[in-house]
Amino acid sequence: RLRLVIFICQFVRCKFISLFKQQIIDSNLINIILDLFFQYSHHYFLHEAVSNSLILPLLSNKNNNNNNNNENSCKEDLLNHLIVDCKLTERIINNYYQHDNDSPNLNTGYNGHLTTISNIIRSNNILLKPFIKNNPNFKNLENWKLFVNNALIKTNKIQNPSH
Repeated sequence: RLRLVIFICQFVRCKFISLFKQQIIDSNLINIILDLFFQYSHHYFLHEAVSNSLILPLLSNKNNNNNNNNENSCKEDLLNHLIVDCKLTERIINNYYQHDNDSPNLNTGYNGHLTTISNIIRSNNILLKPFIKNNPNFKNLENWKLFVNNALIKTNKIQNPSH
C-alpha cells in the first residue's frame, strides 16, 4: 500500500496528469490514501509522503512557467475532489482534537502535518475559491472558520510565540 501511495503522490505531480485526472478521481485513490493517512497515526513516512507530495502541491498557489488553462483546470478538479469529495477539511477537524475534550490530539504523529495543511488552506484562501465555495456539496465552511479561529490560531501562537 505504501508503494501505491508513493506512486500516486508522485504521479499527481507529473505534467501529464491531466490525461489521467478523471481516472484518479473515479478510482477514489485519493480518498483511500487519506484513509491510510489517518488510520496509521504514527507512520511518519506515510504522513510525509501524503502531505508533501500530494496535498501540499495541490494546495499551493505556485503555477508552472508553462501555465495553461488545461493544467489549471486539472489542478482545480483535483483540489475540488480533495476538499469536497474526500472531505479533507472535515477530516482535519475531526482528527485534530482528542475524542474526550477540546485540546489538540498530541497522541498522533500527524497533528503537525494537519497544522501545516490547515495553515496553507487558510493562507491561500482555498475554501474561498469559486470552484469550491460555489460547489453545492461543500458544506463545511462555517465549521472550518470556527476551527481556524479557535484551535488553529491557538496552536500557531504556541508554535510561533513571536508572531
